[in-house]
Amino acid sequence: MNTLVLCIIIVILLYIPAIFITNYFILDLFPSTISPILVYCSLLSVFTFVIGSGISIYSSKKNCDRVNALNVIKEGLRHVVYFLIAYALIYYVSVIREPFFTIFGSGKLGYSVVQSFVIVLNSITATIINYFTSIEKSCKLSQPEIDKNLNKLDKYLDTKPVKKNVKKIEIRD
Repeated sequence: MNTLVLCIIIVILLYIPAIFITNYFILDLFPSTISPILVYCSLLSVFTFVIGSGISIYSSKKNCDRVNALNVIKEGLRHVVYFLIAYALIYYVSVIREPFFTIFGSGKLGYSVVQSFVIVLNSITATIINYFTSIEKSCKLSQPEIDKNLNKLDKYLDTKPVKKNVKKIEIRD
């Protein structure tokens, strides 16, 4: 299976349960004096950062067996930004959440479904960007490495191919 498709499937399978568990169980553990939006965004931002960093590490290791630590942090933060944008859209733009509320109601289920849908869509976009950016940044060769590889290639191309003695078959009538 293509590794990008695998990353997208993993993101979907991790986000949906995390959103439902946060809405149904974790938010109830905090006192009512703390804003549930702040708790939700804080918890899932940490979760999102870990997912984004993991995708960056996985994609660069899979393609060139290298990891760029600074890029891992940047890609983790990119995932967090995409998550926060999606959450802000859900929270402030009623046009996005109203169709879900019509179908599922405006309770925990309705919020969980709309959050899952919009956040997963944004996270898929972030995953695709993260995957290819991580490969591009981590697998970049330095000039000495390029020169070394070109010298190997030049030596290989300068060698003359060895001809094999092939017996020719004569065709007689």
